[in-house]
Parts: sequence; C-alpha cells; structure tokens
Amino acid sequence: MMSETTMTILGTSGAGKTCYLLSMYHKMCIGMNGFTITTDDDTDVDLRHRYDQMKDRSLGNRRFPAGTDGRSQYEFTLECGYKPIMSFSWDDYPGGYLDVKGTGDMDSYKQIEQSILNSSCLFICIDGTLLQGDDIDEKISAIRDDCSIYINPFFSKYRKEHGALPPTAFVITKWDICAPDNSSDDLIKIISEAFSPFFEAGKTGKTMAAIIPVSIDLYSNSTEPGKRMRPYDIELPIFMGIFFALQNKINNDKQNKTSLQNQISNERSTFRSFLFGDSDSVKQMNTDVRAIQNKLNINQQNLKKIFSQLEANVPLFFINGKQGKFSDIFEKRDAND
Repeated sequence: MMSETTMTILGTSGAGKTCYLLSMYHKMCIGMNGFTITTDDDTDVDLRHRYDQMKDRSLGNRRFPAGTDGRSQYEFTLECGYKPIMSFSWDDYPGGYLDVKGTGDMDSYKQIEQSILNSSCLFICIDGTLLQGDDIDEKISAIRDDCSIYINPFFSKYRKEHGALPPTAFVITKWDICAPDNSSDDLIKIISEAFSPFFEAGKTGKTMAAIIPVSIDLYSNSTEPGKRMRPYDIELPIFMGIFFALQNKINNDKQNKTSLQNQISNERSTFRSFLFGDSDSVKQMNTDVRAIQNKLNINQQNLKKIFSQLEANVPLFFINGKQGKFSDIFEKRDAND
C-alpha cells in the first residue's frame, strides 16, 4: 500500500542520517507520549539489529554504520495507543547524491529531486562536528561549503514548483560534542546565514523552519561496557514531520467531507428526492460523512498532542524568517475548524 506522505532526509556524507534513523526508530518503538511507529517484520529486524550494533561500545567507532551508498526507503506507520494514524515513507539518500548533477548522473539527481517535491516535510542533517569551536564565521563557512551549496538548489526548485518552501527541520546531529560551543543565539545566526535564502521573508508563500539539535547518545565518547545510550530529543524532528503531514491529512478530509455534503444537498434538492426521500447513494454518502468526521475528531486530538510536544520542546521555530512558535500556526488553524 502506498504511504500517505513522504519525508525526505538530506545531508552530506558523515552527517549522521543513518544513525539518526536507527535511534529514532528505536525510541519511537518504545513509545513517546502514547505514539509509536511500526514497520514490516523484515525492516523491523534489520533496524533493530543495526541499532544493537550501534550501542555496542566494545566495537569502538566500528559500531557506527557506514555511510549510505544508495537510496534507502522505509515504510512506517505512526500509531497512537496502538491505533494507526498515518503511514509515511522515509527517504534517505547518500550524501553524494546531492552533487550527482555535476557528475552526469541525472537519474539519481532526478530521483532525489522528485522525492523532495513530494515531501510534506524535509529534514536537513547538519554535522555537529562543523559547529565545534568559538569562531562563528568559520562555522558558517563550513556549513555553506559542506551542506548549503548542495541543498539550496533543491529549495529553489521546490519553490518554483510549489510556490512555497516545504516545512523544514534543520537537524543538528552529534549535539553532545558541540553543545558547549553553541548557544541558541549562535545556532540561529549560523543556520540563518548558511541558508539565508530560506530565512528571507517569503513573498510567494509561507516558509516554516525549525532548528533542532539532537544526539543519538549524550555519552558517545564513553567506552564503558554496558553503559546505555542516552539519546537527546531524537523524537522531535519526526514529531514535526508528522505534525505537518497530519495537518495536510486533516485539510484533505475536510475538503472530502464538504464535497460529500454538497453532493447530498444537491441530490436532496431534486424532485425525486422530495417524493421518495433519500436514495441509497445519499444514505451511503451520509455514512461516509460520519466516518470522515470520526477520523477528523481523532486526528485533531492527535494533532493537539503532537503540538504540545513541539511547542514545549522546539523553541527555535521560524515563520517567514522570523522567530515564532508552533502556536502561531496551530491556533490560527484551530480557530478555523
């Protein structure tokens, strides 16, 4: 079955995309605030096995997976209270794919381009090792050279196709090694300058972005056998992705409900309906409307739960380049329900 939405993660080689996926899956299998994700049995076994290897400190640096050498696509289902909410595909590309246009591999380039165009949310992985030290200008230059030079052209293409940029999470990986060198103000300055076109006030559509530092293990330098990994905010980027995907799903269901209600109204206005009452098709449409409304009620409650996590734990959120809050978009949407 085709997933209901796509989320794409981008980043250069070594940025930590695969490690993030393994850690995110592990944490979301355990469950966060009632939410879990599931996948097929083969993928589940594979991801669990690779995570078990990653947490084996006796392996040293060999415990971390090698860089992705080809596209990896995973199909997940988000659940709340073990009830399915939404299916989504997770597209992970090797860092080299970002520059394949220059090598003539246009098929790979078009593949990643199409994935971005289909995504309800993008995740840009930024290697935390680029944020070490005290020189902010050097950090900006490093990210520009290592990441934004490859990713900005995709943003440009997306805006031309859609009239607006997708909701985007700038995920700072390996936060455990660079946190002492960066304040929140530092992160805002670094990311907003490295991706300056993204943070310009949008004139052709609203732009929404978040800067989210994460770590697969706050004790990553420890070699103590048996010491458990301690992830940091791993779940927040995926919550952000689900938040916007679920918003889209709610809006689509509202449109379908309105369309059915208009069809019911039109059919009831006919002379035949006046004489004989509701037809079987009208009765079926009424049943469908009630089913959609039940889904809307559930999804709106789920959206509120996800919103509460993001509002409390993601302070670096930007709308049209200006710092704001998730409530700035959520409460406006909620008022229109």
